[in-house]
Amino acid sequence: PYRLGDYGYHDDHILGAWRLLPTDRYLAERCETLLGALPSASTWYVNHKLLARALDDGFNMADWLHQRGVKLDAWTLDADNATAAANAPHLLAAGVDQFTTNTPRALATLLGIG
Repeated sequence: PYRLGDYGYHDDHILGAWRLLPTDRYLAERCETLLGALPSASTWYVNHKLLARALDDGFNMADWLHQRGVKLDAWTLDADNATAAANAPHLLAAGVDQFTTNTPRALATLLGIG
């Protein structure tokens, strides 16, 4: 997407142009549209920054996807990236199923799971 919408997300869809819904409802509507385009998807791969921002805005994409039988992967969470390292524990607690990373051992140590 090229345009930064009224909700602060990059979204060229008309729904993002004006703040007509609460932010969590807007995000749910956008996810519903995306899932409708590929209803057989089993896993979504989503940038960790978008997931963290959505959580801050009251929308847990992991919960939303799990209710529809879809897993969530957050990318790219490298332990040597300060933003990714800060987001990783919150995303794990929010129910993200898997992380794409270039630093698997360091990320596991950071999360206390390795």
